[in-house]
Amino acid sequence: MQQLEQQESDCQGQIRQHEEQLTNLRSTFEAVTEAASKARVDVEASAGKVNAIQREHENLSRIVISLGARATQLQQEIESLTRKREETEAAVERSRGQLDESLKKLHELSEVRVALEAEVADLQVRVEELETRAVASRELWNTAKDSLFESERRRDRAKSAFDLLREQIALDLHAGIDALADVEPPADDEGRASLEAEVAKLSDGLEKIGPVNVLAIDEHMELEQRESFLRTQRDDLVQAIESLRGTIRKINLTSRELFRDAFNAINEYFTEIFTSLFGGGTARMQLLDEEDVLESGIELVAQPPGKKNQSIALLSGGERALTALALLFAIFRYKPSPFCILDEVDAPLDEINNERFVRLVRDMSRDTQFIVITHSRRTMEAADVLYGVTMEEAGCSRLVSVNFAEVEA
Repeated sequence: MQQLEQQESDCQGQIRQHEEQLTNLRSTFEAVTEAASKARVDVEASAGKVNAIQREHENLSRIVISLGARATQLQQEIESLTRKREETEAAVERSRGQLDESLKKLHELSEVRVALEAEVADLQVRVEELETRAVASRELWNTAKDSLFESERRRDRAKSAFDLLREQIALDLHAGIDALADVEPPADDEGRASLEAEVAKLSDGLEKIGPVNVLAIDEHMELEQRESFLRTQRDDLVQAIESLRGTIRKINLTSRELFRDAFNAINEYFTEIFTSLFGGGTARMQLLDEEDVLESGIELVAQPPGKKNQSIALLSGGERALTALALLFAIFRYKPSPFCILDEVDAPLDEINNERFVRLVRDMSRDTQFIVITHSRRTMEAADVLYGVTMEEAGCSRLVSVNFAEVEA
């Protein structure tokens, strides 16, 4: 019994010892479990952080790749812009030469036309004056001719009367007129009276004949010479006027040909650019007077996609703005200009049309440098150089430049 009790006591001690160990182990297990839970949470958090770091690394990798591509693209754009600048400078020089030559030719043609018109006007005035003088000279010549004819007729009558009187005297006196010069005047009164009666008769006959204009032949010849001179002058003036009119007709013909060539080319460009801007449709220009193209008006007919063919006056504000831009760029495409200033032309455009406008400006900027005044964000994003105007103080404006390299960095 004592042994058993001792064994029981030992067993009890062992049991208590094992229970204490079990309690300690349970406490340790709980601590380990809690530590494991915390470790699991920490592991999960660390895994989340690792995943986040991996995603951030991937994002950074993509950003690095994108920045590398962007750097390459910027380098290509820099090289392209450098080439464009060189091409633009060359085009500007060519355009300046062509513009100077065209302006010079236009100035010369304008001066020639003004001079020709002034000369034509002077010649017309001179022709009118010469025609008036010719009419007056013709009237004087006709009057002188009539007077000469009347004088010749009176001279012929006087000559006939004189010959008749001479014959009568010769018959009466049985002597010629020349023989009367040697006749002595009668000594008695009766002979003197008879001679005086004969003289009175002859004087009366001479008075009836009237005075003879001995200068009529000279005046007639002088008037004929003057009439011939005036006729020559008139023929020269008429020939000069006809030559000037031929020159004016040649200038008008050349102007019509140049205008038709420019009109047809601009009409094709207008249709092409209109279709590009609207994504379809068609548009054209048409002359109001086909016979007189230099004085004819021009009507724009536009048909946006999904609409009927109608005049530009019936389009909406945005459509009219795009149509006007299409016509403007068509003219620039036919005759490129070194510079073009556009002031708020994209104000009535929506986002899609603004994108088309920007694309067209980009395409046209190969030959023309555009300066655009705008409030559109999309247009500003497409600019190569951007300047802003701010008013920090009332009434005092200041220019602000934007460096795209710093913004992208």
